[in-house]
Amino acid sequence: AETDLNDALKQLQTLADKSALQSLYEEGLALEQNAYTETSWTVFASAMSDAKAVLDNENATQSEVDLAREKLSTAKDALVQLGDKAELLALIEQAKALDESKFTPSSWSDMQSALAAAQEIANNANASQDEINDACAALEKAVDALIERADKSALNQLYTDTQFYKEKDFLADGWKVFKETRAEVKAMLDDADASQADVDALTERFQTAIDELVRKADKKALLALHDQAQKLSESDYMSGWEAFAQARAHAQIVLNNQNATQAEVDAEVEALQAAMDALIAKPDKTNLGKLIEEAEKLDQSDYISNGWSEFEEALTQAKAVFEDQSASEETVAEMISRLTNAMNALIEKADKTELQALYDDLSMLNDED
Repeated sequence: AETDLNDALKQLQTLADKSALQSLYEEGLALEQNAYTETSWTVFASAMSDAKAVLDNENATQSEVDLAREKLSTAKDALVQLGDKAELLALIEQAKALDESKFTPSSWSDMQSALAAAQEIANNANASQDEINDACAALEKAVDALIERADKSALNQLYTDTQFYKEKDFLADGWKVFKETRAEVKAMLDDADASQADVDALTERFQTAIDELVRKADKKALLALHDQAQKLSESDYMSGWEAFAQARAHAQIVLNNQNATQAEVDAEVEALQAAMDALIAKPDKTNLGKLIEEAEKLDQSDYISNGWSEFEEALTQAKAVFEDQSASEETVAEMISRLTNAMNALIEKADKTELQALYDDLSMLNDED
């Protein structure tokens, strides 16, 4: 009997301690697969399966139990949580919505590279949060680094305005600088990566070179007046434009004529100035437009009938004047005054809410009596 007892004790001593493995396994069961990357979960699931097999094996040795626990613990620690891609996806959409034509090619190319890398991370089901964060930072940096294409309109206008300038029309002093600067302008106009600062600096320098040119005939007054006339727009005037355009065109001919006499130049100055003075500008209808918008928001149901028909008539006439390209400044001012008076004459309907409530209360009291 003593021998049997000793054998039983030895057998009990050789049973493996699975408590730590059991606890770790139960922790694993509480984890959600959809919270982790597919790759890390596959390794973890395999370790869980092995642990379950050891737990179910009554004859498992302590070394097998310890090995299973270590493998499961390592796999559990190596689980990689799926990253939150909401911010990355939003940044990608913002980047895709940008207009390539507004940015320099080099900065756009850098942004596109960052965008492609970000899209790859967004499409990666196993992307970690660190990878997502890095992609967000890189894309955001690339977007912030985008350089807007420079506004070259002023520089281009100067280049266009001087396209007919000929060396024979000017004194030698200043022509060399003008010619060299104009060549720089052409190169910059062709450079899509030119910065706004460089464009502005060259525009100023080119304008100086133009200003310092001296024509063989003294045409400075005519040139200045013609430059001023070039800035005028037909859409801003209601009459006199045809005669002005003819005078301006003829002035350009005289400017381009190296053999023009001083008398011809002076006559052109007088004729162009007269044509400009004869221009009749269109009236400023900004205030009338705002008043019409305000009037159109009014609701007839908010006002008593007296005065509404006069208001509608004034509004109709105001709209007609606003659309009339030939309307004078006086007519516009008169229409603003009339519509304003008509709006001020409108009388809002009284608010009878409190009176109705009081009436209802009294009616209830009468009914109770």
